[in-house]
Amino acid sequence: MPNNIIVTGATSGIGFALTKSLIQKGHTVYAIGRNFEKFLTTISDWCEHRGLLDSIKWISCDFSDLEGISQTQLEDLPKVAGYVNCAGVLPISPLKIQSNNDIKEAMYVNLLAPMLLTKDLLKSNKILKGGSLVYISSINGTKVGSKAHAVYSASKGGILGLVMSLANELSTKEIRVNAIAPGTVETPMLEKVRTILGSEGTTKYLNQFPLGVGSPNSVVSLV
Repeated sequence: MPNNIIVTGATSGIGFALTKSLIQKGHTVYAIGRNFEKFLTTISDWCEHRGLLDSIKWISCDFSDLEGISQTQLEDLPKVAGYVNCAGVLPISPLKIQSNNDIKEAMYVNLLAPMLLTKDLLKSNKILKGGSLVYISSINGTKVGSKAHAVYSASKGGILGLVMSLANELSTKEIRVNAIAPGTVETPMLEKVRTILGSEGTTKYLNQFPLGVGSPNSVVSLV
């Protein structure tokens, strides 16, 4: 049965792969993000070439601050069967030299934004009974603390706490709440790691993961 699904981070990495998969299965995706130009050149362009533009909707929302989604946008949004949070940023550097602005942005985008969006969706009764909320966390927030990942790990660990509490809170509405905590996945984030760490540093970093680098589609199948 076709459903309406909200996806954040739909223009890159796991979110992009997920959005394509959902649309191919007949669902309508509401992509929430801040970069409309990137939306046009990625998922919108992909849909246009396949005659699927009716299956993708754009909602402009900046996750780097606490303004969140507007009341008008919420009112225009139909009820959805699912919300998948894939948006994220990855600041890499020792905590002592991490800028306050980078710390703030990472916490806003990775933790506070999905929390506030979830709050708004629930308050507006936009999640159908029997629906599903899925949050992309990270092994760095649950099991592994990679060097120079303190801020990222803290934000992704916060997602796990959010999910455990929400799962109990929403059980009476039969809304499932889950987190997926992948290891390293081949996304633009990993390219950033390669740029920052260089060849030797990247090799050491990737050696932490016995099964190597995962693919976005391996995460999509879990969602």
